[in-house]
Amino acid sequence: METIRLVTALAHYNKWSTHQMDVKCAFLNGPLEEEVYVVQPPGFIDKENESKKTNEGLILHQRKYANEILKRFEMDKCNPALTPSEPRLQLTKETDERDVDATEYRRLIGSLRYLCNTRPDIPYNVGIVSRYMERPKISHLSATKRILRYIKGTLDSGIVFQTSDGSNFDLVGYTDSNWCGDKDDRKSTAGYIFLYGGAPISLCSRKEPVVALSTCEAEYIVASLSACQGVWLSNLITEISPYRSG
Repeated sequence: METIRLVTALAHYNKWSTHQMDVKCAFLNGPLEEEVYVVQPPGFIDKENESKKTNEGLILHQRKYANEILKRFEMDKCNPALTPSEPRLQLTKETDERDVDATEYRRLIGSLRYLCNTRPDIPYNVGIVSRYMERPKISHLSATKRILRYIKGTLDSGIVFQTSDGSNFDLVGYTDSNWCGDKDDRKSTAGYIFLYGGAPISLCSRKEPVVALSTCEAEYIVASLSACQGVWLSNLITEISPYRSG
């Protein structure tokens, strides 16, 4: 998805014309008894990103899909929330609360993860509640529904690619970490975001692979992760940029 956002930003800033092409293909390695689709089967819901041009620039959003999520999980008439989570919320696996439907919980998490493509304000919170898909509790479901309430009040939010004034655009990255944020395994949460022309094109929020013994170590881990991503994005921009004059 980072490539799509970056190419969209470059095309918008440089006023390129863009075209979408779908390639239908199937890889058959032997006899199949199952029915195989090379096009969307009947009843399949197309959840593609939406975009619109305004005076501010190009806005990439998923308002239609967000409304579908709210209706699917019967939250379309809920009260909006100002934030995606309660302040200082601490979730844990070890709790005496009752279990909730794990299958329905995973469906909800999967829907929210897809919505993160155009909503850089929710990946951290979605990542937190995603840790409890194996055996979700009532508190985990409540935290997830809080995200839905926040989405209800921010349906028009998305990624804005501002109108270009002809100036050069720089790739800017920010990193942060939450030291020992997970109460179960004491691992830290790493996060980074890269902006190109002021628009977020790459973002990540996930647990670090090892337990950091200090805040400094946690910051070094997230710095190394973001550095790799920054190099990859920089190389991609360099690879695409020579074609701007064409």
